Amino acid sequence: MLVSGFTFLCNTSLLGYPFIESIKSLLPVYNKVDIAPGKSEAKTENTIL
Repeated sequence: MLVSGFTFLCNTSLLGYPFIESIKSLLPVYNKVDIAPGKSEAKTENTIL
């Protein structure tokens, strides 16, 4: 069985949210994790790519 997770990110680096640690915590639970960078003032998509 394939179990997928999903999360979206918006202004995470601007707000100081530890999104890398958060995503890493999902990996043992899900086979696949999709990440959608939302519209951001802090260029979050550049940080996660």
